[in-house]
Amino acid sequence: MPLGRPIIFFDYAGTIVVRGAVVEGMEESIRELSKQFTLIIISSTTREAIQDVLREHHLLSCFADVVGYEAGVTKAEQMQHALDLYHVAKDHAFFVTDRRVDVEAAHRINVRSIAVTWGMEDRYLLNQSNPEALITKPEEIATTIDSLLSTEQ
Repeated sequence: MPLGRPIIFFDYAGTIVVRGAVVEGMEESIRELSKQFTLIIISSTTREAIQDVLREHHLLSCFADVVGYEAGVTKAEQMQHALDLYHVAKDHAFFVTDRRVDVEAAHRINVRSIAVTWGMEDRYLLNQSNPEALITKPEEIATTIDSLLSTEQ
């Protein structure tokens, strides 16, 4: 399979936005990450609601796609579809999320997960789902992914 740009899948509520506000440091992180990675949101929030917030913060253009609950398929299926569409190997894909069920969805299709501690589930429960990394601030996303990619070589 030809290899496209690595993909970062993001959950939306609890990862990018918490309690109606974009997480501090996330806007800058998204802008920087979009220069190097294909960014895709996979969420159980409506696509339109996500796009409205991203547009308001001038972030919509940073994302290759926004997939809301309207897609009607599991997050694992959504990730697999994107990997096929963008010709990206699973070892070059990451799911950034605040939920155990999302970590488990990533594991089902052999995509690495990065759990964030600022979202809905606490650190202890997230750790039990065995994410490849557990981070405490958005600025750690890039360095964590760089580290995970460099361990392959």
